[in-house]
Amino acid sequence: MAFSRKNKRRITVDGQEYFWSATGTDYGISLRVMAEVQGGQQLSCAFDYHQERVPCASGAVALTNQFIVTPYIVRQAIEVGLARGWTPLSGGGELRLGYIDDAVDLRLEQNRVDAIRRADSSGVKIRFGAPRSGWLPITVEAERQTHRTAVSAVPADSLAALVDAIGQAIDGLPGRVEWNLEPAVEIWTLLPEEDELTLNIAVAGERRLRCRGPRLRLCRGLWRGLRTLQSQSVWGTDAASQAWQHGFPTLQMERLGRRLEPPQQSGS
Repeated sequence: MAFSRKNKRRITVDGQEYFWSATGTDYGISLRVMAEVQGGQQLSCAFDYHQERVPCASGAVALTNQFIVTPYIVRQAIEVGLARGWTPLSGGGELRLGYIDDAVDLRLEQNRVDAIRRADSSGVKIRFGAPRSGWLPITVEAERQTHRTAVSAVPADSLAALVDAIGQAIDGLPGRVEWNLEPAVEIWTLLPEEDELTLNIAVAGERRLRCRGPRLRLCRGLWRGLRTLQSQSVWGTDAASQAWQHGFPTLQMERLGRRLEPPQQSGS
């Protein structure tokens, strides 16, 4: 089956980048993976929905709270495939593993719909004030910590740098953003490790905030703050160039949003 890399999610395992997609079917969740090379063999495997059965007043049974394929699961699927002879960089064709639920650590207590929704409602929260005369107020809250700052639009476009850093973190790569405080510089580092992410904020070597949590949860928290900033009326008006000289990184945000939207893996 053809499997295009377009609009697929990415993951890096042992330095190799892969594209993956999870799709709900009548029989379970289908996971497909391919490497970022032409002519490599594709990997296909499947998982049960692992839904909970909830009795209804009518006597019927509702199936709810299904299993979700997350990067933690995809990483293990790749490792299982490699151990079973998958050649993602050559060979062409497809290796079909069938259901591999028993071969991986499913972590159902964390990788079901309800748990993911609870996790996404917590984590890091970032609020941007209205940009004005090249200055932007920012408030970051995480793990009972609050950091407030106001950053300058010159010399670099730090908003675009933050969008890029979030994308790198999704891929398992470290990201760095420098915000000019005139004259000091505030540095944000996003340091991924497996499926975790650490956000550090420091000024002149002094730590102002540090938080750690599931990588996608923290990335979504930052992304949602940027989306709220994007909704402000100043963008797209004549005043935008005075408020924030670089404009808003709309195209980069669209690409990032496609990667961070909650996964849809329900059956048809």
